[in-house]
Amino acid sequence: MWNHEFHKAVWQPMLQDLEDQLRAAPRIYGLRHTHASWLIAPGVPLTVIQRRLGHESIKTTSDTYGHLADDADKAAAAALE
Repeated sequence: MWNHEFHKAVWQPMLQDLEDQLRAAPRIYGLRHTHASWLIAPGVPLTVIQRRLGHESIKTTSDTYGHLADDADKAAAAALE
């Protein structure tokens, strides 16, 4: 389904159904960031997230979301103990 078709057929009707429950209308792009953040929190590797988001380069994923993986170095050190 193309983006404009999804927006018209799914996204807008869903927002209309939920308008009384939302403070502000979320943007689809915000859901991508939420998805990535929720994957990073339990330690999903950035390379997996890169593929899920369709980033051509791991640099894009790392530059955008790397700051959320601050404890990744601690986890790597703990794995060697």
